[in-house]
Amino acid sequence: MNTSPAEPLRIYGNLSLVEMAPVLLAIERYYDGPVHLAHGGVMAL
Repeated sequence: MNTSPAEPLRIYGNLSLVEMAPVLLAIERYYDGPVHLAHGGVMAL
C-alpha cells in the first residue's frame, strides 16, 4: 500500500462558466484530497 502524500488533483477550465458548477460542487462536498483549480484549458477543439 502506498502511503506517500497524494499529488493535488489539477483541474483547469473556464471558471466563469456555469458548466464548472458540478466540478466546484464535487470538490467542496465530496473530494477529500488537495485540489489545484485554475483558469485555463483548450480554447477550441
